[in-house]
Parts: sequence; structure tokens; C-alpha cells
Amino acid sequence: MEDRLTVAKQLLNPENSVLICTIDEKEYLRLGLLLEKVFPAAHIQMISIIINPSGAKRDNLFSRSDEYAFIVLFGSAHVAHPEGNGPEKEVRWWYLRRTDFSSRRGTVKGGVAQFYPIYVDDATHKIVHIGSPLSPDQLITDAPVISGATAVFPIREDGVEMNWGLTGDSLRKLLKEGVVRVTPSNNKNQPYVFRYLSANYKRKIKDGRWRVEGTREDGSKIVVETKGKALLKQK
Repeated sequence: MEDRLTVAKQLLNPENSVLICTIDEKEYLRLGLLLEKVFPAAHIQMISIIINPSGAKRDNLFSRSDEYAFIVLFGSAHVAHPEGNGPEKEVRWWYLRRTDFSSRRGTVKGGVAQFYPIYVDDATHKIVHIGSPLSPDQLITDAPVISGATAVFPIREDGVEMNWGLTGDSLRKLLKEGVVRVTPSNNKNQPYVFRYLSANYKRKIKDGRWRVEGTREDGSKIVVETKGKALLKQK
């Protein structure tokens, strides 16, 4: 790792450039020390990146929900914050399909409750039904057919069958609350992409950090970030 950083030092512009390194919790302390050693004149900041809001389960250990990124700023490079009176940004929505390969369909970690069909109306592109889970030995063709709707499963572009990030009951609840989004996909194995807001969205709205601005055509809410959190700190 030190050799790679030494090479990077030769390529980076000391007057104005940025180096970003990502790493998990096992080696982030060593990486931090190396960065300080190789780039003593740079400004170094570490931030956390949420990769799984529900936490990745590990046997006999605490679950892990984030990784870390070191931002190394050289010379005049700096973080550009949006203007205080600028437009408010929409909040980040989580992808419903799991991304970690160890949680794919049929694995012990993935379980048997989160591989189920989500039926999307072919005309309106809205979710009209959430089916029951299929066991690992069942084919997706075993799922019931709903006329005028497409049954969508969590399947990657390469054909690997994954799992949804929520159980059917949890997804139904969020769908009723208007915090599930549907968009078409170029993935022939999964023709629609689903995104959702985690259950703590209500608390963030109550705290003034988020605000509901309206509703999309698919029935989902338009939620934006506000400056409520910053205002609370100033009081």
C-alpha cells in the first residue's frame, strides 16, 4: 500500500489535486498513518460511507453498516459547499436489491424471506402487488401471473439471483406511505429498479432535516434536505 501511495505522490499536482482512498474498518488506522507519513503537507479528512443501513451481519461480531474514505487535499484544493440560498437537494433513496454477493438467493445469510415477485402495472409502471417469497428450490415461473403486470425479481445483469433488501411486509408498509420509487431499467433480467426510504425518514421530517415537497407520478413522495439540522445547532 505504501508503494502505491508513493507512486501516487509523483502523479498528483501538489498545487491543486485530490486523492481519495476507501477502506474497511480492518485497515483504516494503518492507512491513516501511511497517508500522514507520505503526504505530511496535505490536509487529510476521513468520512464514513453507509453501504448497508440495516448492517451486514457477521457471525460473533457486531454488524457493519459503513466503510471509510480518506480525502487528501493538496494545495488549494478544498471542499465546495453549496450556497446557503441555493436549491434544496432531494434525499438519497436506497436501492431495494441487495448488492452483497454473500446475501444472494439460497444462501444462509440471504435467508428465504426476501426473494419474492413485485408486480408492476405495464401501463402505469406502478406497483400493484407484492407476492409471497419463493423457496430456493422454486423457479421464478412458479410465481402467480397477474394480467397486465410484470413480475419483477431481484436479478443482476449477469443472471445472479439476489434478494430484496426488505421483507414483503416491510415493503408493503413503505409503499403505502409513499416512500417506494419505481423506474424502468435496461436490465432484461430485472426490468424495473426500486428505491426506498428507510423507516427513520419520519424522524428526519419531524426533526426538520427533511421536508415533503410533493408527489411523483408513481405515487412516491418528493423529499428534500433542509437546513433544519444546522439551525438547531445554532440555537
